[in-house]
Amino acid sequence: MRRVLPALARRRGRTRARWDEDLALQAGPELLARWPEAEPLRDELWRAGIIVRAGDVPWTLDALEVAAEGVRRVAGRCGGDARALFEGLVLILESRTEPWWAPLWRLWNRKPASVRFGAYQNRGKIHLRAGNVNLAVVVHEMGHYLDEKHHLSRAYRRRLRAAGLRLQTNRFEDMAEALANYVLGRPLDPVRQAYLEGLHWPGSRPGRVQDPPLPRL
Repeated sequence: MRRVLPALARRRGRTRARWDEDLALQAGPELLARWPEAEPLRDELWRAGIIVRAGDVPWTLDALEVAAEGVRRVAGRCGGDARALFEGLVLILESRTEPWWAPLWRLWNRKPASVRFGAYQNRGKIHLRAGNVNLAVVVHEMGHYLDEKHHLSRAYRRRLRAAGLRLQTNRFEDMAEALANYVLGRPLDPVRQAYLEGLHWPGSRPGRVQDPPLPRL
């Protein structure tokens, strides 16, 4: 046992070192110049299992701060275990965030062609547009990630329908925005609030996320 623990510690250290080396390749000059200042943020994102990537825009200290704050806020409201929630999530910083399916999304949701994506989540990757990296956007997209990972929005839609409430845009957008409101302490109706409070998140209890039971009508 005495031999195993130091080996695990060395492996953990090398893993963190590799993560830092990889992040340095995604960072702009400003972040590199303030590298020691970014240590708490780097450690927080690494511990959460977040992967940081630069699309065509390098990462800045401000963007890293927003990402870490998003992880902190969501974990604080959803069980407390950031790694259990986010391990493997990729954050990508880009100058343009327009997925190939954007025209279909606008048609499906009856949105005008002028509507543009400031960010989007798809298959475990959150694409963030530089200049639009703020806490509300990041937490909203993290809501999409958790929904995709744990298939939450279908049961969420049933809960709202059972209570006689209408969805805003669609179940995916409604769920992500409700989670953002829940995490950020913004106004939220009692039905959505109760649903989110009743979820058992990974890290808070063994097993997958479980939906709270539907109320008896």
